[in-house]
Amino acid sequence: MRKWKIFFWLSLILMAVIFLVWPLGDHRYDISANEQGEIEKQKFLESVAFQKDTDRPNIIFIVVDDLGMADLSLYQGGYPNTPHIDALGSTGVVFENAYATAPMCSPSRAAMLTGRYQQRFGFEHQIRERYLSNRLEYVAFRYFIDSYPWMPVWTPHVPTKKAMDDQGIPTSEILLPELLKASGYNTALIGKWNLGEKKAPCDFGFDYQFGFYSSHSLYTEKNTPEIHDQPVDGRFYR
Repeated sequence: MRKWKIFFWLSLILMAVIFLVWPLGDHRYDISANEQGEIEKQKFLESVAFQKDTDRPNIIFIVVDDLGMADLSLYQGGYPNTPHIDALGSTGVVFENAYATAPMCSPSRAAMLTGRYQQRFGFEHQIRERYLSNRLEYVAFRYFIDSYPWMPVWTPHVPTKKAMDDQGIPTSEILLPELLKASGYNTALIGKWNLGEKKAPCDFGFDYQFGFYSSHSLYTEKNTPEIHDQPVDGRFYR
């Protein structure tokens, strides 16, 4: 009888361990290539008329994440003082009412570069660099290991490793730089991409790219004398 109790408890412990360390990964998030869409995209770009117009304006598109109206002196005397940005407004157009298609950077960037709602091509969620590998990680980071500022959120469904590697803007989508390049422009991306790492910005019409692929990266080394920065926590930055 005692052997059966030992066997029972060992079996129970083994099942608990397997339950905790069993890899999480749901194939519902797998990403399939839209080969027909890529063919149609290429045909469309080849059909765009090239116009040799020397009077074409230069285009500089500046995107700033998490920038509010109170962060610019342009709007109602906000702080800090931003004279150069204010100068752009004084010689151009100042909008006092604007909306974004998503409250997160990656989906809204995808919408701006494609001109389409991100839900139309499966990009309504923010790209993550890492998900929980198993249930044991959740328990460890939730109750025993300080992972601040990242907090584990339990969900039984997470992408597979392949889906994580494939995440990003679909190659079948037509991006603004591809249209500009087809019309004779030279294009460049400076700063954050954050639209997937499987394909580089230069695969989407940019001739040149300098910056980083993911979020939460510093543009310069910390404590650079010429630049004011105030990190929230050193572990927050990659």
